[in-house]
Amino acid sequence: MITSCIVAPRVSAKTIKASLEAEGKNVCWITISGFRSKGLVIGSSKHILSMFFDDVVHPSFGASHNQARKIKNFILNHHFNSKHEWVLLVNCIAGISRSAAVGMFVQNNLGVSTTFIESCHPNKLLLQ
Repeated sequence: MITSCIVAPRVSAKTIKASLEAEGKNVCWITISGFRSKGLVIGSSKHILSMFFDDVVHPSFGASHNQARKIKNFILNHHFNSKHEWVLLVNCIAGISRSAAVGMFVQNNLGVSTTFIESCHPNKLLLQ
């Protein structure tokens, strides 16, 4: 079950993850980069979801329905299909729009306490 969520900018994400793991917490992580950006994480894991889409609200350039479904399935799988407690870490470049939309979904639909490191201006396309 996801017990808390942290929404952070890219520059803080690895440090936050390391700190949580040093405290003995299980971390599942969604990291979002733009199409022209290098991903924050190389490789994959069942507890890390790396996504690539730009921070726009037009469906042709922003998150696709398939990408939104992957994010939702990743979250729900860790929340409902796990015997462990998880901290969900979500980051994008600035930590205010794409990742904030994911954090809002977790907070509003799962009732999970969510901490937004930066001010929250969720991406409307992704939030839908």
